[in-house]
Amino acid sequence: MIALLRAVSIGALLLCAACAQQDAAPAPELVAPSAGQWVLDIEGVHARVDGAIATGDRAAARHHIEAALSATVPTGVSAEHRRVVHQDLLFRLAGVELSASGGEAALRASERGLALGRFDDLFTANLLLSAGRALETLGRDTEAADSYYRALKINEALLSRVLATDAGAP
Repeated sequence: MIALLRAVSIGALLLCAACAQQDAAPAPELVAPSAGQWVLDIEGVHARVDGAIATGDRAAARHHIEAALSATVPTGVSAEHRRVVHQDLLFRLAGVELSASGGEAALRASERGLALGRFDDLFTANLLLSAGRALETLGRDTEAADSYYRALKINEALLSRVLATDAGAP
């Protein structure tokens, strides 16, 4: 499911890059290709992270994620798209850290992502979930339950919207 949602997110970003090419001024040919290339680069990062995880190389996975997070984001990429891409990367980092370093590092990665903004979207819900897992690992069960609950409420709202849209509601 997460892979499907990531693919949809990447597709949306590519579409936005194409829209930026049409609407940007004064030189759209300079803005859109760099934005589109950034999206392709991020897709490549996810593939490299997947490969590193598959071979058990958590340090390489961490390196790929941190490099992507520190890379310059092209001006053709909106702040919202930057946020969701970075939150998705930090969600992945939290997972890597939880399996490699433990709860403290995973919680730091989750908190870095949540510091970028909290919205009623999949990216915030994922970070709340990873924070909950980290907190649970640290024995902070009450805080973990609160984080899980907040993630659940966002996911319920997202599901309700999808079901309403499928039923023909606006």
